[in-house]
Amino acid sequence: MLHQQMASLPPYCVTAYEPPFTYVRVDTFGPLLVKQGRSKIKRWGCIFTCMCSRAIHLEVAPSLETDDFINVLRLFIARRGTPLEIDGIDG
Repeated sequence: MLHQQMASLPPYCVTAYEPPFTYVRVDTFGPLLVKQGRSKIKRWGCIFTCMCSRAIHLEVAPSLETDDFINVLRLFIARRGTPLEIDGIDG
């Protein structure tokens, strides 16, 4: 008889008593066209994913510049708290 084997979970998923968004992965998507007055402008989305529960947090960035990402990260930290580890997705 065959038995299915499951791989070991990462250490951050089995650590007890950690709040959500302690370990986070971040990625950007877009551009999205947003109507402002009579014109359409480009905006980018930034998605923060909790690596343990897979909950998500979305923020909107006006561009992909470093300063705008830092502002989005500050908004995330103000709402969810400071994560212990932030992992970016390599493309």
